Amino acid sequence: MHQNNESNPGRIRILVGDERKFLWNPLSNVSVVCRIKGPISEKRLKNAINKAKEIHPLLSSRVMYDENNKAYFYNDHVPEIPLRVVEWKSDNQWQEELNYENRIPFKIFEGPFIRFVLIKSAEVSDFMVYGQHAICDGRALVYLIRDILYHTAEPDREVKKLPLPPILSSEGLSHYSLKKSSLKESLRTSLKKFMINRMNKKWRNDMVLFDQEDFENIHKAYWNENEYRIELLELSEGQTSNLISRCREHDVTVNSALSTAFLAAHYHISGPFKGKKRNVALPIDLRGRMKVPDVFCLYISRVIFQFDYNPKRNFWQNVKRFHDTATNNINSAFLFEPLLTIEQMDHTLIDAIASFGILAETVPPGSTRYDKLSTFASDKNNEAIKLAHRFLKLSPGTVMTNLGNFDIPVVCGDMQIDKMYFAPSTDERFPLVIGALTVGGKLVVTLNYVEESRIGEMKKIRDMALELLEL
Repeated sequence: MHQNNESNPGRIRILVGDERKFLWNPLSNVSVVCRIKGPISEKRLKNAINKAKEIHPLLSSRVMYDENNKAYFYNDHVPEIPLRVVEWKSDNQWQEELNYENRIPFKIFEGPFIRFVLIKSAEVSDFMVYGQHAICDGRALVYLIRDILYHTAEPDREVKKLPLPPILSSEGLSHYSLKKSSLKESLRTSLKKFMINRMNKKWRNDMVLFDQEDFENIHKAYWNENEYRIELLELSEGQTSNLISRCREHDVTVNSALSTAFLAAHYHISGPFKGKKRNVALPIDLRGRMKVPDVFCLYISRVIFQFDYNPKRNFWQNVKRFHDTATNNINSAFLFEPLLTIEQMDHTLIDAIASFGILAETVPPGSTRYDKLSTFASDKNNEAIKLAHRFLKLSPGTVMTNLGNFDIPVVCGDMQIDKMYFAPSTDERFPLVIGALTVGGKLVVTLNYVEESRIGEMKKIRDMALELLEL
């Protein structure tokens, strides 16, 4: 597990706290599927994947810990990135393949943290990228697919290496102009730092460290009991264009309209959210704000705010309310704050809270690490266990991840990109997780969940949201 050679040429960089948050979590995988019309060469595709490794260092990486349990990315001694090729059978086959991939744990200390699946036929194929959230976000996967298809269509295309982007830590962001704090904010920051230091101290007095076998125990326990499910809302170019026009008429974004439509549908189908306002999380891409290129990494922050859908107002009035609330929260937020805050935590505590604090108790008797993990889970005085359950109560009711409209060429040689599907990570803690992506003028929305009992509910929510958008 440990790697002490500081001069090792294979070392890329340290993992920041936000990446560590996802590293050991069996739920934290993200996938984008690209539907391609026309023939696609497996040989050229595989060569293009190898070229993509030169463009994006994290694409072929593994993790190593040092003697202080700091984690580093390395790109040496990493096995070949898997490309699994299967015969096309149906339009929704990619969802079956996604569940197949979900059941295979990543090897943290071996790598790589990404896998590819080609569902192939002569006329149409689905190219799936399945990645671990610690190295990528949804936007990163779209850029990756673009680069791979470019090099598949043009095998002699020059490889343009991208520089490593700044890491999302106080050190990595030191050359950016960060927000200056008022006296009130400084006092709040000092209090937060004091509380984090106290948590770290308590944790270090009762620390539990985890390894690959522990991870595979919680991974197996979770995916033996759950299956990733998706309901699709696919818009034609005409419907997408119509939605954009209607949003412009009402001076709102497509993201606000989609968010409000699904919140309204959820309200009417499932009832008010526990009698309270709904906590809504909006992930925010940081690439444009930091003026970095199309880098492959985890580069998102988010804002969380409360919103209650008002059935006494019409739909577009509610959209405007949502849009104004979201805009105010985004404009007033210091988007780097959550990333810098988690960075202050002991990274082994992040491992324990984010992955093992809740899931350790799901490991059944007879598992190879049952004794260790059940003992850990039952220690209610352990700081990680207490914090994990506290944070569980703060989980947002709705997560709306709209990757936006990608202006990328849809024709690559003999291949044509028809559409893309975005499947973000989800679990039963989040009642409504939406993933949206527009490529080639077609908006595709996914409703993501894991509870089989919710199939009927989610289909009704999808259908009602479509009616509200009047498409």
